[in-house]
Amino acid sequence: MTDVFLPVGWSQQSLREASHITMGQSPPGASYNEDGVGLPFFQGKAEFGSMNPTVKKWTTAGNKKAFPGDILLSVRAPVGPTNVADVECVIGRGLAAIRAGENVDQTFLLWFLRGIENEIASKGTGTTFDSISGDTLRSQVILVPPIEEQEEIVRILEAQFSRLDAAAASIAAVRRKADQFRRSLLNTAFTGGLTHRGARHMNTNLSEWESSSLLEACELYQPKTISKAEMSSDGAFPVYGANGVIGRHHEFNHESSEVLLACRGNVGTVNVSQPRSWINGNAMVCKPRDERRLSKDFLALALQAMDLRSAITGTAQLQITRSTLGPLRIQIPPLNEQREIVKILAEQFSHQIAILASADEVERKVGSLRRSLLHATFTGELTKEWREKNNG
Repeated sequence: MTDVFLPVGWSQQSLREASHITMGQSPPGASYNEDGVGLPFFQGKAEFGSMNPTVKKWTTAGNKKAFPGDILLSVRAPVGPTNVADVECVIGRGLAAIRAGENVDQTFLLWFLRGIENEIASKGTGTTFDSISGDTLRSQVILVPPIEEQEEIVRILEAQFSRLDAAAASIAAVRRKADQFRRSLLNTAFTGGLTHRGARHMNTNLSEWESSSLLEACELYQPKTISKAEMSSDGAFPVYGANGVIGRHHEFNHESSEVLLACRGNVGTVNVSQPRSWINGNAMVCKPRDERRLSKDFLALALQAMDLRSAITGTAQLQITRSTLGPLRIQIPPLNEQREIVKILAEQFSHQIAILASADEVERKVGSLRRSLLHATFTGELTKEWREKNNG
């Protein structure tokens, strides 16, 4: 940032010069509670919202504090994201509290730090996880316009971002409705509602549906887990883990496609692997014992419709095991009806996929506009006309 062009009246300052910085320090663990006793305690990015953090813990100790309006910057895993404290609180070692100094507008400083988040993140160091030291943070260079121009920048950004926030809220609403529709459709499908008499001219008799435990209907097992060192970027065969493809391996342990249920990580997510792939132990293989009775396509959709909460165990790390998954019940219609259910769902979900693809595109454009606005702001382009009018 030392080589950037400075508009008239702007200066370069270190964060040390432009603000007061408090590096967090974790109080004794015995002082933590979830009962609202003491001050709210924030540890890092995990508690951040879009603007303000959510209180999950309180502490009766700790002398590293932030106050309402202070910028909270994540300094550990990940480095760079920001929020704003809306209460007096204690901050742990994953955070720094930043308060603007004289002639620096607090909201301007927040937007500037958000605009250089990637630059701050690039200064993170560490082997286990990235972190940034207090000295490195204090030496971070920022650009400071005159206070009147800072206030004009804040006014313009907040007006523009309010429009982008409204667009983002609309996208989120579309995603929620799409998720609700999907869950409703799956529930209807697996209670016989999609193939009742008159729908698709099928004569469905729910008494013909079998009820079975998953263990009776399927082989359930977790394959061997391979290490990251065994994975490669150019291997021939994809490696499936808890969250889909996570790497590649020069061998494969499954010849055919398999229905996979994430048993760690994003627990409960359903995938279907490609043929000739490696399946990691973080994914449970759910293989029909007899595909003349239960098809893979139907099973994949049925698993998405099932309530898996009773199969999830653990607190620090949630997981599903064979012994907890196996007893869950699955309703199995005749094979021709399974095919019809899969066909109807595929048609309905194709429309949903198109809608979500459009939402993804709008979301990308919103993100791009945010970045463009911040870039224009901190190169002086956003207020070029304002400067000419007020300094001319």
